[in-house]
Amino acid sequence: MKTTVAERGPVDLNCVVIDELTVLGSRCGPFDPAIESLVEGTVDVRPLITKKFRLEEGASALDYASKKGVLKVIIDVGAKKGVKAW
Repeated sequence: MKTTVAERGPVDLNCVVIDELTVLGSRCGPFDPAIESLVEGTVDVRPLITKKFRLEEGASALDYASKKGVLKVIIDVGAKKGVKAW
């Protein structure tokens, strides 16, 4: 789980218990070293990206992202049909 919220609300954790889910928390960490690692290439995030979509495929991207085993999807707002942006 990763979130930053202004207000706390009630949380129903029944599904965590019933479905025997494992919950891993995350918080905002130090961004500067993370960005530096990306710029220097010491961390390769490409293996974390399961699939990339164009903006007009946004609905399909969200559907795909909900599938089991999908780590990350990218919605490229600048990609044009038939043009590979990366």
